Amino acid sequence: MQKIIIINFGSIKQVEFTIKDFMVFVGHSASGKSLIAKTIYFFSSLNDELDDIFYDNNNSIVRPPIDVFKEAIIEKFNSYWNSSIWQADTKISFFFDESKFLSLSFQDGTPNVTFSEDFIEAFNHHADLLTDNTVQENGKIELNADSHLMDAICRRFVLCNNPKDYEYFPAGRSIYNLFYKDLSSGLPLIKDFLLRHYIQTTNNTRREIIKNPIENYIKLVSEKYKPDDLPQSIGFGKKIYQFANQILKGHYCNENKKDYICTESGKKYPLDSLSAGQNEAIWTLYNILYFVLFNGAANIDTTFLVIEEPESHLSLEDQQNMILALTLFVKNNCNRLILTTHSTGIVKPLATLINIVTLFEKDWDLVPKKQRDIVLKFIDPELWLDIDDFECYYVDNGTVESMVNREKFGIDIEKMELAFS
Repeated sequence: MQKIIIINFGSIKQVEFTIKDFMVFVGHSASGKSLIAKTIYFFSSLNDELDDIFYDNNNSIVRPPIDVFKEAIIEKFNSYWNSSIWQADTKISFFFDESKFLSLSFQDGTPNVTFSEDFIEAFNHHADLLTDNTVQENGKIELNADSHLMDAICRRFVLCNNPKDYEYFPAGRSIYNLFYKDLSSGLPLIKDFLLRHYIQTTNNTRREIIKNPIENYIKLVSEKYKPDDLPQSIGFGKKIYQFANQILKGHYCNENKKDYICTESGKKYPLDSLSAGQNEAIWTLYNILYFVLFNGAANIDTTFLVIEEPESHLSLEDQQNMILALTLFVKNNCNRLILTTHSTGIVKPLATLINIVTLFEKDWDLVPKKQRDIVLKFIDPELWLDIDDFECYYVDNGTVESMVNREKFGIDIEKMELAFS
């Protein structure tokens, strides 16, 4: 079970909590919720740096000392934040389990990384094991036990929980539709690492769904299976696609190298003419569709995703549809999700989904059929959430407070709205 401790970092005074598969951070602007989410993402995605240090400039596998990993972490940290955000007594610790952790502190104005003894022992043991089991023939890397270096590290080293794909969707995503050509051509000039990565991810999704439209892919795969044998990713993808159509009032299409929202009536609306809510939502929805359908269908990647303000500029109904689509994303392929939000509106549907599990799931067979039918009519069982996998924190004044009442098995909406008032 992963855990993070953040002390005197930016606007955060002190927070400590276990990291769940589905987390929501609610708070006012500049409360620190995005900083917390970004810090979790920073540590959780260190697999990329871990993978890189096992290659030299000739793409041959090497056995690096742990100090090389330390240098990679510091370099990554400096690409995320500048020196104005930390203080002399800043300390951030990330626990991969109870005994294996790393800590960031600051000495003479520069970041410093320390590892626990068990972390160092695990690193050295698995680095030796990994490189000893590696064979290179004609420049091609072969692993005796695993087909890919990242898989080998992920399955055998402490950093890995499940995800292998890490994505961060920053706020202000509507800028992509307005300036994607300029942003794409100017990627090397964009200093914000996470914005640059988001643009690259969205470019890839856009390129792939132009070649293979979502609706065509769903139809083609669905025709190959009997309804009861349909892959979970396709079933989930269909439902997310329906929510996307409701939010966007149509579906994405590309004609003559131009992007549109196409409606059932045949009308086409250029993306730069859409509402602010549609512009913010479209690539959130189509990126997660791509992750679910194409990654999930092949069981390639479990995705760890952070989304800032998924409700931005959406009506209350569309906010609810967005959170239902994102819940399906979490439930598919053991994906993990962190949301930051200003709105209690996206939390309320989650409270219902958790309460349903509490009320019915364990004794579902004992619930009268008539009552079950009513429940199933209004709430899809594939959306039900287990409270053990979920957490919602209110972020304020540099601290966090859980809004989940585990004794009553639900989210304390009244408490959250009172805190927000």
